[in-house]
Amino acid sequence: MPDMGARTLLVATFLFGSSSVVLAQVPGDYNGDEGYGAPGMVQPQQQPVLVVANPCQCLDVMQNRWAVGLSFGSISTQPKGAAYSTAYNVGELSLRFRATPHFELELAAAGGEDDQQTGQQISTVALNARYRFAAYSHWNWWLMGGIGALTMAYDGASKETLDANQRPMVQVGLGLEHRWSQFALQAELRLGSVGPTKNGQTMSVPVAADNGSISTPPDSSSNNDTYAAGSFTIGAGYYF
Repeated sequence: MPDMGARTLLVATFLFGSSSVVLAQVPGDYNGDEGYGAPGMVQPQQQPVLVVANPCQCLDVMQNRWAVGLSFGSISTQPKGAAYSTAYNVGELSLRFRATPHFELELAAAGGEDDQQTGQQISTVALNARYRFAAYSHWNWWLMGGIGALTMAYDGASKETLDANQRPMVQVGLGLEHRWSQFALQAELRLGSVGPTKNGQTMSVPVAADNGSISTPPDSSSNNDTYAAGSFTIGAGYYF
């Protein structure tokens, strides 16, 4: 009988201890360092976050609204009614401001010498407005119009002579640009009309003959009163 009582006490102790262990390991109360919840439980997975890339890759054109440009090309002038014209190799510097994504203002100044190197020079200054199509795209194009002044004179002319040969100018054109972030390449074609000088002064334009010689046609108010002008330039711009 003593042996039977001892065995009964031993079994009860074992069962009580086991139930205590089970209660101590209720699922969700496990705080071990090597897992989440009770042993054997699967750690819940977090839902993946879907990140959609911007397929447009559009430019933020209003972030850098100012730009400077440097272009090189040629300007050709022809007195209306005349059969001859003069071409000039020019460089142009411009400062632009983006007022809206599509609308831009530009102040441009250009100058150079005639391609026959006769000493005749040309200079222009103009305030232009541009309307850009596909403004947010890396490739964009525009239509432009502007007003300004054009001066033709010989090298070394005095300020009085330059002022006397200054003519009003209106122009229209179109351009194409490829822009990265702040750097861009562009090409532009312009056509313009140049009016007479304030005091009606005219200046003959040197013309290259077929044999390579340079001749100067006589002055003619009918020929030199107004001019047609055209230009084509290629250049680069930096936005800031």
